[in-house]
Amino acid sequence: MDDCTLRKLTISHGKLDPPFTPNLTSYKVVVSSEIKRITLNPVTSDSGASYQIIGAEGSKTVILKDDRTKIQIEVAAEDGTLKKYTLDVIRLAPHVASLTKLKLSDNLQLDPEFASDVYEFTCTAPFHMVSVIVHPSVPHRKMKVTVNEKEVNQPVSLSAGDTKVKVKVTSLDGVNSQVYLIIITRVQLPWSINFIDLQDDFEYECPVTLTAFYQPVSIRGSDPKHTVSSMCLNLLTSKSKTDPFDESPLGENWRVSEYELDKKISAAFVYCCFKYRGCTSVVKLSELGSHAKECKNQPPAELDSKVVTEAVWYQAEFGISNKVKYQLNHTLKERDWEKKLHEEVNESSVEKLCSYAIEQLNIYQQRLSTAGPRTRFAEGESPLDALHQTAVGYALAIKLTPNDPELHFKLGLVLEEHYYATEMYGIQKSNTQEEDDASSFDDAAKTSSRNDEITAICKLHGFPDQSNLEQQLKALDMEYNQLKERGQSVKADYAQTLYIWKSKQAGKDVKIKALPSEERHRDWAFLKYMDALSLQLENWQYNFHVGFLLLQKKDKGALRYLQTALAQKPESGYIRFYTGLAILDQTGESAPQRVEAIQYIQQGLEELLSKLIFPGGKDPSQEALPLQASHVYCLVNPQLPGGILQLGKALSTPPSGLPEKTMTAEQVFHFAVKLVAQGLCRCPYRGSIFQALEWLLLESHLHLLDLLVQQPDRQERRISKRCNSLSSLIKCSSIPGTDHLLNMKRKVCQLAVVTSPCDSHALYMLGLEQLDEYDNEPSSSNRTEQLINDACRSFRASINLENKPMVGNPPNELTEQEWWQDWKVEQQEKNLLKPLQKPAPRGGAANVRAMPLRGITTRAGGVRGATTRGGRMVYWPAAANPSTSAGGATPPSARGRGAGTAQTKPIAKTEMFLPQTPGTSRGSDVKSVAEKTRSIAQDSSGRPVPINRTSYTYRLGLARALTRINEISEDAQKLYHEVIIMAPEMYEGYIELANILLKTDPLEAVEIYCRFPLKPVEEQTFDDAFITGE
Repeated sequence: MDDCTLRKLTISHGKLDPPFTPNLTSYKVVVSSEIKRITLNPVTSDSGASYQIIGAEGSKTVILKDDRTKIQIEVAAEDGTLKKYTLDVIRLAPHVASLTKLKLSDNLQLDPEFASDVYEFTCTAPFHMVSVIVHPSVPHRKMKVTVNEKEVNQPVSLSAGDTKVKVKVTSLDGVNSQVYLIIITRVQLPWSINFIDLQDDFEYECPVTLTAFYQPVSIRGSDPKHTVSSMCLNLLTSKSKTDPFDESPLGENWRVSEYELDKKISAAFVYCCFKYRGCTSVVKLSELGSHAKECKNQPPAELDSKVVTEAVWYQAEFGISNKVKYQLNHTLKERDWEKKLHEEVNESSVEKLCSYAIEQLNIYQQRLSTAGPRTRFAEGESPLDALHQTAVGYALAIKLTPNDPELHFKLGLVLEEHYYATEMYGIQKSNTQEEDDASSFDDAAKTSSRNDEITAICKLHGFPDQSNLEQQLKALDMEYNQLKERGQSVKADYAQTLYIWKSKQAGKDVKIKALPSEERHRDWAFLKYMDALSLQLENWQYNFHVGFLLLQKKDKGALRYLQTALAQKPESGYIRFYTGLAILDQTGESAPQRVEAIQYIQQGLEELLSKLIFPGGKDPSQEALPLQASHVYCLVNPQLPGGILQLGKALSTPPSGLPEKTMTAEQVFHFAVKLVAQGLCRCPYRGSIFQALEWLLLESHLHLLDLLVQQPDRQERRISKRCNSLSSLIKCSSIPGTDHLLNMKRKVCQLAVVTSPCDSHALYMLGLEQLDEYDNEPSSSNRTEQLINDACRSFRASINLENKPMVGNPPNELTEQEWWQDWKVEQQEKNLLKPLQKPAPRGGAANVRAMPLRGITTRAGGVRGATTRGGRMVYWPAAANPSTSAGGATPPSARGRGAGTAQTKPIAKTEMFLPQTPGTSRGSDVKSVAEKTRSIAQDSSGRPVPINRTSYTYRLGLARALTRINEISEDAQKLYHEVIIMAPEMYEGYIELANILLKTDPLEAVEIYCRFPLKPVEEQTFDDAFITGE
C-alpha cells in the first residue's frame, strides 16, 4: 500500500552511476554528444503503485536539450506516498577529456576521494605489495586511456618508496588530453637495508638514516647533488632555508622528488633482513617486503615463556609460581597536591566521575590533534585544561573509593601524560595562566619585553633561541663587557640591569618552583603507581610502570619491579626489553647476566620491528587508557631508542655464550639511527625530548663511524661521507654547545681532514670547529692564539683548494697545524715498530693504520685511541685515498655583531691569513674554470676525481675568524664584500660587515644594508625585516 520504490530502472543509452538499487534516488548518466534523446524504463516494486517522468508529458523518452539535463521520476504508492528518483544526464562534448571513476586494486584508497575535476592523488600501500592495477573508467568506451603510457589493467610495479602513476585520458576527437597523477607510497620497512653490492651500499645511503633512501628527494641546483630521504630533509631544513650540506640558499621549487632514483634503488639486490637468523635469500629491494612477510627465518610471533620461567633469577625469586615475595614499604595516603585536585564537581558517583574523566580525556585528545607547538589557547581551552579535569575526575573517584588500585593507576597515567603534553608536543598553559605566573614576579608585558631583549642578545653572541639560564647570563655578561670596552656606558648599564633582573628572576623561580612543572607531574605519577601497587602487588602493569619510571631516573631499584612484571607476564617482549636494560644498568653483572640482558633487549626490539611492520592488533600496554604514558613502544620516547643504542654498545664487546642468532653491534646501531630519525621527524616540538633524541642520533652515528674506521678494509670514501653527514647533523641540531658536543665535533672534523686532506669542505668544517673551541675557551687560556691561528689556516686552505682536485699533498696551511704534526709524529713512531704499510695511490696521503674512535670525553680528559696535547683531545684515523666530497655545516647565523664580532680575546702574536685570490673573476668565469678542471682531473687509475667547489661560506668563516683577532679588520671587510658578491641573498654578510663599519663609518654601513635585495613586504622573512629595521 505504501511502497513507492522502483524495483528496476533501465536506460537506452549510457550506464547508471552508481548501479541501480531501489533505495538510492540519485544517479549520474554520461552519454556521447550525438545522443539527442534517452528512453527510461522504470518498473515499480508494487503493482499498485504508479510513476511519471516529470516533463516528458506521459512519454518514457526525454529530449536532451542541453549538455546537462536533469530528469526526475516521481513514484506514487497506493496511499499517496511519494518518492522522486533523479538522473543527471551529461552529454559529453567530443573535446572533453576526463575520467568518471578511478580505482586501485586491493581496495587501496585515494586521497582525496576521486572527483573528475581533481587531478592529483596520493595513496598508501602496504610494505609487502609489489604491484598494483589501476582501473580508470571513461564516460565513453571509445575514449583512449593509458596508465604510464601502457594499456590499462596491467600491473604497475611499485618502488620501495614512491611510485608515480600517470593516467592519461584522451578526448573523443583526439585533440585534448588530461593526466591524472597518483603518487603511491609504500609503508617503509623498519629493518635496515644491506645491498649485496658495496657500491650500491655507498651510493644509496641516506646521510641521516645511514640506510637505503626512502622516498628520495634532492636539492635543486646542488653540486654534487645532495639527496636525502624525504622525511629527513624536512628535519634538516626546518630551522634554516639553506642547503644543510653546504649552506647554499634554497631557491624556488628547490625540493625535487627523485622517482627514477627510487626505481633504480628498488631494482638493486639486497640481503634478507633476517640474514642474521640464517636466511640466505637475495632479492630485489622492491620485493624485500613480500619476502620478509613470508620468510621462515623471521622471529617467532609469540615469545617462549620458558626463556623467562627457567631463568636463574626467576627460580630464585618466584620458584614454581609467579607470586610476589618482596614486601612493599609504601604508605597509602592523600597528599596535599591531591587535595588541590578535589575541585567542585557536582557528582558523588564513582561511575559518573570516571565517565566524566573519560569525556575530558577525549576532549584532551581532540584538542591535542589540532594543536601545534606554542599554540596559544583561551582560558580553559588548552589540552592541558582538559587533562587537568581528567585528573580531577579520577582524584574525586579515589576520594570516594580509596582502595581501588585501578583508579590510582589511571590517575598516574594522566599525571604522567602532562609531562609528554608539554615536552613532546610543546603544549603551553593558557594565556591567563601565563600572565598570572608572570605578574607574581613583574608586570607581564615588561617581562615579555625584557625576555625578548635577552633573546636578541643571545642571538648576537651565537646562542640558540631557546637558551637556558646559564647561556642567557653568559650572553648578557659578554654584551656588558663589549659595551664597556666601546665606552657605551649607558647601554652597558642597561645590560647589567638585565643581568641583575634575570638573576633575581631565577632566584624567585627557584623559590616558587622547586621542580619544573612537568617533572613534578612525573613524580606525582610515580606515587600513584606506587599507591596502586601497594593495593595489588600481583598486577604486572603496576609493577612495570613503577620500574619504567625508575629506569628513566637510572634508579637501580627498577630491576626488581621490572622482573616482577616479567614474571607475571613472561611472554611480553617490551617488558623483556626494559628488564634487559635494567640488568645492563647494574654494576658488576656477570657474563651470563649480560647474555640474558642482550637476549631480552633483542627480543623486545624484534617485537617492536614486527609491530611496525604489522601495526594491527591491540596493544596490551594501552589497555588502561590510550595515552602516551602507556605507549611504551613510542619512537618519540627517548627511552626506547636509547635502549637500542645501549644494546649496540653491549654487543660492541660481546660476552661469551651469546646465541647464534644474535644481531651484530653494527646492525643494532643502524636500527638505532633509523628509528631515532623517525622519532625526530614525528616529534612536533623542539623541547627536551627532541634534544634527547638528537643526542641519540649523533651518538649512534658516531658509533657506526667508529666501527667503520676499525674495519680492516678501509672505506675512505664512506668515512669521508659519514664525517660530513655527522657534521651536518651537529650543525642542524638544537643542542646547546657543550664540551661534550665540542669534543664530538673535533673528533669528526679531524677524522674528515685526515681521511681527505685536500677536501675544501672538510677543512672548512675543521675551521668552524676550531673557531667554536676558541669562542668557548676562557680568555686566560694559553690555547686561544693557537686555536684562532689554526682556524684561519683551515679557512685559508679551503679557499686555496677551490676548483682543484680533492687529491694531492696536504696543503701547507694544514701541515703547519700542531694537531696534524702530532699525528704525523705518532704515525712515524708506529712505523718504527711494525712493517711499513702498503703506500697509498700516487697523489694521495700515506695509508696509515687507524686508531679506533672511542667515547667522548671532556677536553681535559684522556681516552684510548687518542693523543692529548695541550689539554686537547685528538683522534688519529688513517689518511685518505681519493674520495668524494659531501656536505658540511656552518655555525648558527647571528644578528648584529653576530658571529663575526664575538668576544675578542687577547692574542700575544697573530699571523694574518688572507686567501690567495684566484686569477679569475666570480660567477660564470669560476664555473668555466671548474668545468675545465673537472674534465682533466683523474686519479692514477684514470677515474674522475671530485673537484672542490667554490663557496662563499669559506670566506665567511675566514672573515669571522679575522674579526675575532681584530674587530675592524680590513682583511675581514674585503672578505665580507666577496661574500656579498658571491651570495647576494644571504643576509649574514650584510649584517656582519655593517656592524664592523658602524664603529668607523656608519654611513657606509647604511650603504651596505641598502645593497640587500629586499623582497616585497608580504614576502619578507624575519631576517629581511631585521635588515630593514637596521
